[in-house]
Amino acid sequence: MKMHLNTKITSTAYTKWILIVTAFSGLLVPAIASAELNYSYVGVDYSKTSQSGVADLSGIGIGISKSIYSNLFLTGSIFNRRQSSGTTMGDISVYEFAEGAGYHTPIKYNIDFIVSGTLQQSRSKFAGASADENGYAFGVGIRAELAPKFEGQVSGDYFSMSSNSFTSTGKRIDAILEFMVTPELTLLADIDSSSHNPPFGSSYTTRTIDFGARFYF
Repeated sequence: MKMHLNTKITSTAYTKWILIVTAFSGLLVPAIASAELNYSYVGVDYSKTSQSGVADLSGIGIGISKSIYSNLFLTGSIFNRRQSSGTTMGDISVYEFAEGAGYHTPIKYNIDFIVSGTLQQSRSKFAGASADENGYAFGVGIRAELAPKFEGQVSGDYFSMSSNSFTSTGKRIDAILEFMVTPELTLLADIDSSSHNPPFGSSYTTRTIDFGARFYF
C-alpha cells in the first residue's frame, strides 16, 4: 500500500520523533540484563548501489553509534555518493545524513533483539540544481555473535522520503557480517536490498554492497 504525505518534517519534529521511538522501543521489548555486544563505535564504509538500467551510485560514508544508557544507543551517519550521469551535464552527487536511536535487549547470551528509528535527509545535485528530501526509517533486527571472531546482524526497515512535491516509500532488508581483527577493530561486509514505491512510475529495487571497518570504544 502506498502512502502519500504532503507535510514536510521540521527539525523540531525530528527531535520529537526520535524521543517517541526511543520511548516506545522500551515499552515494546522487555528490559533485561544487557548482553556482551558493544554498541559504541565509529565506522568508515565504501558502498556501491546498483539498479537495473541505471548507473551505479558509489561513495564513502562515516557512521557513529554510542551507548547512552544500558539498552539505549544513538546513531548518526553521513554519506557522499556519486553517480555517472552519462551526459555532458556532469555527474550526480548525493549527500545523505541520518540520525537516530535504538533499543536492544538480549534474547540469549550474545544475541540481541533491536528496535530502531532513523531520521534521514538527502540532497542531490545535478547540472547546477539541487533537490532535498526528508524522511524516516523504522525497523527491527537481530544481532548475534556467530563465532569467537565473527558477528552477524539481519534487519528489516520501512522507510519514507518526502520532498516538496511527492513522497516515496519502501522496505529494506539488510545483512551484515563482521570479522574481529582486534577487540577494538572489525572488518565488515554489508548487503541490503531495498524496494522503492514512488508516487508515479513503476516500483523498482536497488541493491547496495558496503565494505568497511568499525573502531569500537
